[in-house]
Amino acid sequence: MLENYIISLATSHTRRQHIFSQFNSKSIPFSFFDAISSSEQLNSATTRLLPLFSEVDYLSLGEKGCFMSHISLWQHCLDQNLPYIGIFEDDIWLGEQANKFLTNDSWLQEFFPINEPFIIRLETVYEPCQIKSMPRNSYHNHQIYKLCSPHHGTGGYIISQAAIKWLLSYLRNTHLDDFTPIDVLMFEHLIPHTKINVYQLNPAICIQEAILHPQESSLGSQIEVERSKKNPHISKRKLPQKIKREITRLKKQILRHINRRIPYQVIPFK
Repeated sequence: MLENYIISLATSHTRRQHIFSQFNSKSIPFSFFDAISSSEQLNSATTRLLPLFSEVDYLSLGEKGCFMSHISLWQHCLDQNLPYIGIFEDDIWLGEQANKFLTNDSWLQEFFPINEPFIIRLETVYEPCQIKSMPRNSYHNHQIYKLCSPHHGTGGYIISQAAIKWLLSYLRNTHLDDFTPIDVLMFEHLIPHTKINVYQLNPAICIQEAILHPQESSLGSQIEVERSKKNPHISKRKLPQKIKREITRLKKQILRHINRRIPYQVIPFK
């Protein structure tokens, strides 16, 4: 069975009630993970899991707490030896067939080798992106595509144990100036990499409330508020890091050229 975790502040009673309503109405099992929000919690998590991240001073406390909340759940997946884990934020709405994907892992076993490092993006933000057909079967009229262009947000995704192992190693070798918000890392920077596969479920089975109901959202987007508070980033890269960054930039350009004929489309929510 797929284990689903909801990142949520322990004090966010309205959001948690919303999640109870969404998941229980579809009989989807889940657990809350208390989001990292204080400096003390952040220091403890970074010391244990990603020491270099404690030196990052250009992301806001909210962005860093969000980043380490996701990393902590990745580590939990490894500690419990789970083949994959479902991770969600606490302002999402679920689609009508979400239970087909989140109550069992038979479809994952059918479509993916156990050792494949993959991330499946389950949400949409209603912004155009490029996706490419893959030789995967349709499951309950939803298809899995290769994500070929940025599609930000970490409202809902499934990540495999193999992907987590690769990602944690990747992050522990990341230069201090190259950390980004978690959604930019996962659904932009990882796309050109050949050692991890980033997929998009189409139609999406979850969406954040601020996207679904932008004019009447009662839950809001806490991370976007925090992003507006972040410190300006002054690069201190040395020559080897500059070369590495330039190589990454060239890889992205090559990928855009390769994918130039793939049309942009908005992923629907259903």
